[in-house]
Amino acid sequence: MIPALALSALLVMAAAHSKPGVLKFQAGQTEFKRGDFLGALRILDAAAAETTDDQLLGQIHLLRGQCLAARQDFSGAQEAFGLALRHDPDVRLDPSKVDPALVSMLDSQRSRLRGQLVVHADKPGAQVWLDGKQIGEAPLKSSVPIGQHTVEVRTPDRRFADRQEVTIRPRQSAEINAELKEQAPNTGGASDAMHPFADIRGTLDPFLGGDNFGFEVGGGLEYKHFRASVSAALFPDFGINLRGAFNVPVVDGFNAYISLEMPIIFSSPVQFGLGGAGGLEYEVRRWFDPFFEVGVRHLFTGADGIDSNRLILQFGIRLKVP
Repeated sequence: MIPALALSALLVMAAAHSKPGVLKFQAGQTEFKRGDFLGALRILDAAAAETTDDQLLGQIHLLRGQCLAARQDFSGAQEAFGLALRHDPDVRLDPSKVDPALVSMLDSQRSRLRGQLVVHADKPGAQVWLDGKQIGEAPLKSSVPIGQHTVEVRTPDRRFADRQEVTIRPRQSAEINAELKEQAPNTGGASDAMHPFADIRGTLDPFLGGDNFGFEVGGGLEYKHFRASVSAALFPDFGINLRGAFNVPVVDGFNAYISLEMPIIFSSPVQFGLGGAGGLEYEVRRWFDPFFEVGVRHLFTGADGIDSNRLILQFGIRLKVP
């Protein structure tokens, strides 16, 4: 048993070393550690000429860049790092073992290099998300940073979706043909949990004389398409406003919603009423939604001689906890 295992290990090692360019790359590493940077460059150039393996070429040019930087040839080092990234977009330098200036040089090269992402979907109007950020609607062609990315394609109601990993290489095009599948109902995941949020909103009554602008802050809970909140009216009068809302996705991060509200203003006398509104919100980020709505209110109590019906325009931002 032991001789058989030893023989297998030797065969694996032999196969690895028989890969074109590997032995020369290892010899270049040895010369680099000894401080013979010129000798290491000669060996690494020979190793690069022997292989067509992109991952190995990425490592070879990465070490060439370190050799050139050690010889104060920083323009040559930048060029070598660019070649490394072209062969392997995910190549990295360990900041705990390498001069931070070289790590920054490599990251700077990475940020400048871009490739093209092409996405097709089998359902019209599907939205495309790259690493959690919406970038458009399929069919889509977009310039994106190089490296490994997560692409999610889904219908606006999130009923159908597809998720794929893709590697973007410099000046090359990566194509995804998304086959959207119906998503099973989530019986206990994060999407079915209640999420807290905060509202900051301004209110405007265009037909009310005097102080027709107001300011409110509040918060509440969101569950799927439903929201419940309470806001404090801080200006021009102090009061509270209880709200319930129902929202639906429209397109490209836009949601439409309707809401019912119960305003209570602690003036003299106290004003109490009911109202409704319709609005539109845009999901800039998963946690940040600006919104605008138009609504009406009817006040059942209040000062005599003042119209009990109100047209209310509201606008603001909603901050959500994912």
